[in-house]
Amino acid sequence: MNNIPGDRHNRPTSPEEQELYNHWLEQVETQSTDILLERFRLLFIQGTGYPNHQIVQLMRKLLRAKHIEGDFNFIINRCCYILINRWHTHPERRQGIYRLVDLFDSQKSVYTASSAIKSRYIQQLSYLVNNFRNSPQYQTMKRFAEVLCEPLQSSPSMIESQPLRTLIPRYPYLYRYCLINDDSPYEHQQMIQTIKLQKQKKFELELSKYALYQMRQNARSTKPQELTTTATLAATNPTLLSNEELFFALQ
Repeated sequence: MNNIPGDRHNRPTSPEEQELYNHWLEQVETQSTDILLERFRLLFIQGTGYPNHQIVQLMRKLLRAKHIEGDFNFIINRCCYILINRWHTHPERRQGIYRLVDLFDSQKSVYTASSAIKSRYIQQLSYLVNNFRNSPQYQTMKRFAEVLCEPLQSSPSMIESQPLRTLIPRYPYLYRYCLINDDSPYEHQQMIQTIKLQKQKKFELELSKYALYQMRQNARSTKPQELTTTATLAATNPTLLSNEELFFALQ
């Protein structure tokens, strides 16, 4: 029996779980993002059509386990982060993280009253996936996807109409509290710390560039001959403050 780092109860990992994790560790190294997302959907969301019969039988065995209702969130969360931990290091694949998270929201119709006509296995899987969709683990993962795949910078006038959670990418000191939960594996916690430091360094650099740019712009008013030189140093305000508010804060 192996233990997964980061589990708050240091719960043992069953052989079936470990085989499932090993399967996704192998898949994420060999398959494209599109194929991985489709296979994840077939195995966990749709419950039918997965191309590996051995893994299908493994899932059926897992869902028959005595404590599966309490363990399922941890298992599917771990499978998600196997993909996420790989994708986040490749900028060209990071959108896969957002698409993975979106699979759960886009498939809400799976768990409906009509599920009565489905097999008992699919009904149980739909029930468990629906529980995960409403869990703290999923909400944490959703916020993490928004941090990595944050949209283009919004203007201050647009901020008031945005949900508060969409502003989390701007505040790295909140990452520890918003992007990590009790079931977060150790490697994910380390990844969050790395991203936090990267975001802080990027913000500090952008703020420094903008402050220097504004100082040179002010100098232009008294030294017009510097126009050509300063024109190449244009920078944007990385904060949501106006110029007046920003320089008051800096002072």
